[in-house]
Amino acid sequence: MQKCANFLLTVRGIVLGALVGWSALRAGGVRPVDFYLLFMVLALLFVLSLMDGLWIRWWGWALLLPLLPMAFSGSVPYDLLQYAALWLAVILGAHQGRTDWRAGRQLSLMMILLLGTGVLEAILGLAQSLGRFAGQAIPFIPMGTIVNRNHFAGFLEILVPIALMIGFGKLYDGKRYQRSSSGSRTQPLGERAAEAWVFLMIGALLFLAILFSLSRGGTVAAMIGTVAAAALIYRRTTGVGKMRSRVLVAGILVLVAAGALWIGIQPVIERFVLLPEGAGGSAATWAGTVQIIRDHPLLGVGAGMHGWAFTRYQDRNPDYFYDHARNDYLEAAAEWGVPGAVVFFGVVLWLAWRAGGACLRSQDPVRAGLIAGGVGGVVALLVHSFVDFNLHIPSNALLFGLVLGMTYALGEAVEVQVIVPRR
Repeated sequence: MQKCANFLLTVRGIVLGALVGWSALRAGGVRPVDFYLLFMVLALLFVLSLMDGLWIRWWGWALLLPLLPMAFSGSVPYDLLQYAALWLAVILGAHQGRTDWRAGRQLSLMMILLLGTGVLEAILGLAQSLGRFAGQAIPFIPMGTIVNRNHFAGFLEILVPIALMIGFGKLYDGKRYQRSSSGSRTQPLGERAAEAWVFLMIGALLFLAILFSLSRGGTVAAMIGTVAAAALIYRRTTGVGKMRSRVLVAGILVLVAAGALWIGIQPVIERFVLLPEGAGGSAATWAGTVQIIRDHPLLGVGAGMHGWAFTRYQDRNPDYFYDHARNDYLEAAAEWGVPGAVVFFGVVLWLAWRAGGACLRSQDPVRAGLIAGGVGGVVALLVHSFVDFNLHIPSNALLFGLVLGMTYALGEAVEVQVIVPRR
């Protein structure tokens, strides 16, 4: 029975990680035929996990509440399923994180696959920025396999703090157990340091790809998410640990700067200095969306109906269809109603807050790094959601849900400290 449970745990972690990679490979999973297959696999995993002991807490039921106004507002079925897939991702991510921790797996197969997907996307994006692909009209448009560069950055910004904080946790853990009570080495420090710096290099690579995606929202969000994660780690460390965190941050900045100078930083600077094309376009879209919210405050206009409702308030570019508000918060309030949007984002913030508190209390550096990185990834996408609609891109929403659920589950897990007696 135990072997069957371990097998299911391993398979579920592999499938969840592979789903994110597959959806990213398929232009973010935005094609309906790709998304429906993704949703079917998620639903099957959910049923199998129910037999494996999955149970839904109050916050899981609360996340279902926004579906009620959607059902009464003439929503598009495809968009209803998109929200259901995000809900399934959060629930399955929490269950996977909880069971992995109970099985003694600090770093799960799911997380390894997620980071691996991020590395492949980053390498592909940087290769695109160097103009390595024949027939590429503009050399400097890194977007990996995602639908555009902003969502490419949105995908990677979730993983940047996770990779960096795992690396710091492993390096700090190696320093803590560098010597035994008798003074002799218990584990080669070089192995610990090498493993830690692999994750730190992954984080630097991911951030470098975001930087060269020319996505201002993605770059700022990645920086804020990393700062939030680093602040959690900094608050829980004392003495020498604080100095190590400063040294690590400085080292990462040097690596990113060196890579940027090697590839060429001029296009990035120009992108950040110059105003975007059609400046004020997003502001006009937000203004129209606010009017939709005023006219439909309780139930909204229905999931997936923003573009059609916006045509009534569209006073510019009459030939353009604004299917998204380029702001997840305004679009959620317009489509789900204000109560539904408040419930959803309120629960998300509560889960992240609870996980952050658990990080400060954790005695295990690796667990603390995982939690801090997960919180940083969630914060990064929430910040980016002010200027984009990453939660409507299936690959990004799925990654966000898995990370949010796993982070909360790790924060709620019981930590057992093993004390090795003196020889």
